[in-house]
Amino acid sequence: MSTAAKVFHAPAERKRARPQAHPAITAGMTPDARVKLPQIIGDATTVPPTPGLFPISKSQFYNLVRRGEMPAPSKPFPGCRESYWRLGDVLEAIQRLERAADGAPYETPLVRKRRAAAGGA
Repeated sequence: MSTAAKVFHAPAERKRARPQAHPAITAGMTPDARVKLPQIIGDATTVPPTPGLFPISKSQFYNLVRRGEMPAPSKPFPGCRESYWRLGDVLEAIQRLERAADGAPYETPLVRKRRAAAGGA
């Protein structure tokens, strides 16, 4: 019987494919355009990173949906796993949230985004 030590080899490292970015929301899109969640809140893990229209976390976004402050997602057909939002409904909800937060003692995600785009700290 051999007393040689067993040698364990680590599995070969796999290269993970980085997810592709969704197209950014542009001014030329119609209000009836369907957009996905990464287009709304942004996704820094894609190549190139997807800028968000309303930069909040996924859980915060779904909390707004649950409270009725953001529109509920729609499915293109029954049994589909993908969710889409109508761009016009999302823009309207964002404007409504901005009006409600106007003059609030806290900063909304859009205020932080505009300040960062203007070069402020």
